[in-house]
Amino acid sequence: MELGVLSTKTAKLQLLEICIANCWNPPSFILSKEEGSDHQKRQWRLKRDAFITSSCSTENEPSYASDEHTDSR
Repeated sequence: MELGVLSTKTAKLQLLEICIANCWNPPSFILSKEEGSDHQKRQWRLKRDAFITSSCSTENEPSYASDEHTDSR
């Protein structure tokens, strides 16, 4: 895939295609925890063999990164 080109493929599909192209074993994902009401689900996924934990959450969730980097001049 070229840089700067928008893709309609999901991140999981792109990762799978990269693994297949490089003759690597495909990644396996495990849903370890799901919380929240039906319209605001938060899912925690564990990627095996790489020890990566990621969180998928809603866009309505507040961002705290901007609060940490505010300049107090």
